[in-house]
Amino acid sequence: ELATYTFTLAPEEKAYFKYTYTVTEADIALGTVVNVVTATAPDTKPGTDTETVTPEELNKELLAEKEVINEKAKYALGETVEYKVTVTNIGNQTITGIKLADKVNETTDIETANFKDSKGTVTENVTLSEFTFTLEPNESAYFEYNYTVVEADIAKGEITNAVTAKAEGATTGEDDVTVPTV
Repeated sequence: ELATYTFTLAPEEKAYFKYTYTVTEADIALGTVVNVVTATAPDTKPGTDTETVTPEELNKELLAEKEVINEKAKYALGETVEYKVTVTNIGNQTITGIKLADKVNETTDIETANFKDSKGTVTENVTLSEFTFTLEPNESAYFEYNYTVVEADIAKGEITNAVTAKAEGATTGEDDVTVPTV
């Protein structure tokens, strides 16, 4: 413990200490980290030094990544496409009120999905238009759901599924994936 460490120095002698401090979200929000060190000894004048560091700027940014779990060459009418979406907070601030929107071929909303947070807790059949979640920096959450191929998908020749993860004050995360139909 540095605060209680004692030692002896001869005249003109120096002692060096190396330690680390982990910058917190609160430090980033304040915009500076001020480190004040004071050395004291009986019958001497205290020595003090201050170092101020500017941490990185506030950054709320989401990354959305979509993948097909049961990927195949082409999907036929009535077959199921299984999707997984990973949403990650790649910023340095906790992001609250995150919502996921997912559209198939720009017209059909995915309405429900199974949600799994980074701690492994699963919530089944969440309604995407109403469901919000929170991510700490570098934390991810996962959504899984199925889509059944319909006649319009066959006529178009493909299914494009686009996802958007957004929250107030955060950079939006977007991704899409396209699969061919028969």
